Amino acid sequence: MNAGAVPPEPSSGKLNPCLNSAHTKPQDDPSGESMVGLATCTVWAGGELVELRLCPEGKYGAPAVGGGKRGRVSTVQSFASRRRMGQFLGKLRSDAVPAFVTMTLPDKCCPSPDGLADVLAALQKRFKRQWPDGALVWKREHHASGVPHFHMLVWLNTGKSLAWEVLQLQRWMRPVWSELLGVKSRVEADAARDCKTVKHYASGYLWRGKGYQLDAQGIHWGDWWGKWNPSGLPFGEPVVTTGPTSMYWGTKRAARRAGYRGKRPRANQPTARFLAKGDNMEWARLAVNAGGTRQPSPITTVSRAGPAVGDA
Repeated sequence: MNAGAVPPEPSSGKLNPCLNSAHTKPQDDPSGESMVGLATCTVWAGGELVELRLCPEGKYGAPAVGGGKRGRVSTVQSFASRRRMGQFLGKLRSDAVPAFVTMTLPDKCCPSPDGLADVLAALQKRFKRQWPDGALVWKREHHASGVPHFHMLVWLNTGKSLAWEVLQLQRWMRPVWSELLGVKSRVEADAARDCKTVKHYASGYLWRGKGYQLDAQGIHWGDWWGKWNPSGLPFGEPVVTTGPTSMYWGTKRAARRAGYRGKRPRANQPTARFLAKGDNMEWARLAVNAGGTRQPSPITTVSRAGPAVGDA
């Protein structure tokens, strides 16, 4: 998609019934507070994430600041952690289907948390040497016994078929994982059939699984999820629509009518984020109908995982 280009309308020529202009008529701020500057609606083309924000950082309002020194990771994965992972995966294109890898640890020979951290660090270095352009997102879960296992969404970015990449992962990762652990361990690699479904499953953001999978039973194993080589991930191109503050409230009202939630302040800026079930570009068009103006994307993400959305 060319920077600044307006995506074509849906083939039906109509927006979702919940997303019509009747819900986005300009209105005053319902909170009664005066907001400085403008509002933005950002969608990641080909992905699922939609972000509505007032007073963008670095332009208007209070600047974005960090949250301070990070504390120790909880032994129970919080919903906020799953939400952050789900929203991160929502920036990735759904047409770039990954390999889905599961790595287990033996119950009787499970390493200590520090030992497992060293194993993962060594595996990351070997993965980078084997596939310099490869990237992945990993997630830790637990069995009922408390022993962890890992799920990974892997994009090798070799330009070859997904079936070939899955076969190479199986041949390479099984002996390497067992060698690093010092004991034979199971590794399974499969081709994901649907990228959107596997992203939801991996993050647990929109999936209610068994409680023990998110409970480390009082043992601090470290981070619950992470990413290797983020520059190689198939991010969608961000499409930004700017407009008056009424655009934020009108579009957020339409999101509430459509059943989406997710409002929370970020750096003292009212922000709403949610994962769209259908075509998230509908929300960019809706923001334009609410008084916004499409802007050229300030970020151009290039990925080897497949052509960008709109390319031949």
